[in-house]
Formats: sequence, structure tokens, C-alpha cells
Amino acid sequence: MSDKSLIEAALFVAGKGVSLKDLEKLTGLEQAVLKDILEQIQQEYSQRDSGIMVEKSENSYVMRVKPEFEEKIMPMIPETDLSKSMLKTLALIAHEQPIRQTVVVRLRGNRVYHYIHQLVELGFISAKPDGRTKLLSTTSKFREYFRVDDVKKEITRVEGPKQVTLDIPLESEEPPGAGTGIQESQ
Repeated sequence: MSDKSLIEAALFVAGKGVSLKDLEKLTGLEQAVLKDILEQIQQEYSQRDSGIMVEKSENSYVMRVKPEFEEKIMPMIPETDLSKSMLKTLALIAHEQPIRQTVVVRLRGNRVYHYIHQLVELGFISAKPDGRTKLLSTTSKFREYFRVDDVKKEITRVEGPKQVTLDIPLESEEPPGAGTGIQESQ
């Protein structure tokens, strides 16, 4: 078994980014050697007519489907373990980040405390103390899992110039007659 084959197998089974530190533990190779091997693997996948690519993502390497095949194979991808309610909560956080937890609760109801807790445990969002509430943002795991770098840019790309914006003050009280706070702009 070659080191290159072992690294390729590790990238395949991980299903997520694998850090150089993890590959170093697995193979016992120095990071400089690992980088060379990973570049070779990247090159091989880019040169062959493959539906798979190896990509450097922040501080890790990930094996994934090439973007041109994603839409066609979408029906083959297993469903996520996230419920629709959790996904809606995550989408709101991703779109409006950083966003205060109190705003999310105001928009989605008290049940989101449970979803936020689960999303933090899963590593998709971070919750940093901000006064008597928390400031919620997505993490690198979210960007890697959903394959997006900038959520707002992706929404604009898909929807065009039409964007949904929240018109909610970040203070603890809404101004009189604020309604739902969701407005659509063109």
C-alpha cells in the first residue's frame, strides 16, 4: 500500500475536509511531503475525465463531486439528518449572519432554542455571548458541508437582484407597528 493510495482512501471515506495534521497522524509523513502527495493527487484528478476532484479548502483537503455534475446527481445524494425546521433556522442564520439569537427567536418562535443548540453541537453555527443573548454565525464546517463560501453571494447569484432583507432592530424591543420585520426589496 502506497502513502498516496492511503491518503486518497482517507479523503474518500472522510466525506469532509481532512487536515494535514490528521493525515500526518494517519501516515506518519511530514506536512511538506503530504502537501506534495496531495498536489499529485489533485493533478491526477484534474487531468483525467473524472467526476471527482480534490480541493484545498481552508486548512484541509476534501474530495468532492465536480460542480458540473452536482445538479445531475442531486437525486442520488442521501437526505440530510437536519429537519426542515432546523434547515429553515440555519438558512436564516446563514443569510443574516451575524444575527442575535433574540432576533431568530422573534422570527421563528421559542422552538428555535432547541434547533440552535443542535446546530451548535453539530458544528454548523457558533454562538458567542453578546450581552444577555448570543451572536450566531455559520462556521467553516457549514461552508464546507453546504459547499458555499458566501451565502449572500449565492442567494444573489440564484435569485438575481431580488433579495430578502430583515428590517429588525438589534435592540431588545421592536418599534411600534414593526409587523413581521421581513421586507422584500427589488
